[in-house]
Amino acid sequence: MKIAYIDTETTGLDAKKHGIVQLACLIVEDHKIIDEIDLLIDPFSYKENCVCDDKALEINGRTLEEIEHFPNSDDQLQKFVDFLSNHTVEDKLQVSGYNVDFDIGFIKDWFSSCDGKFSDFFNYKTLDVLSLVRHIEYMDITDFDSHSLSDACAYFEIPLIAHDALNDIKATYRLHEEIISFLSSGFSIDRRCRVCGCTDDHACIGGCYWVEIDLCCNCTGGIE
Repeated sequence: MKIAYIDTETTGLDAKKHGIVQLACLIVEDHKIIDEIDLLIDPFSYKENCVCDDKALEINGRTLEEIEHFPNSDDQLQKFVDFLSNHTVEDKLQVSGYNVDFDIGFIKDWFSSCDGKFSDFFNYKTLDVLSLVRHIEYMDITDFDSHSLSDACAYFEIPLIAHDALNDIKATYRLHEEIISFLSSGFSIDRRCRVCGCTDDHACIGGCYWVEIDLCCNCTGGIE
């Protein structure tokens, strides 16, 4: 089965009133990227009263004047449809991403605004990499500073220049592959105590055990 890893950059958080300014998609088969597309979109060309939040534009590194000159939505949607059609001859695509329901909501709105159907190309199954990040933290296997894509990538030492759709989705794909490998290895991680520096292979003199993901039992007394 082919998987479509998808990410969007938008003018805000509400798909009903905000729009897409960038969409990137990777097609992955047998754990290999076989195709990709990166589209800039003028959100006003498919949503006349599109709202642009200043904070969203700041995060995206875009200006209002810039996105007003992005390619027309109809042309970009046709490119996306042609791209997807090449990979859905035999079966629909499974969708993956980071907090991917957010992106799906915007893409469905984009399709419907242009008389298209999201379900023509994608099945109902989703693979949300964010849910995997939360899962391994819940199991006390890892400890993330936050559940953001940037922090998850930093933990697995995956380089990321955030808030560009193509950069984000390539990092998401790599993160997904790292987590799959991580879980398949039997949760093997290189742990080190943040106080004394002991590890699984080099424990404290007399022995110790883990009380937190990066804290051994001998060092709990020095932690406030």
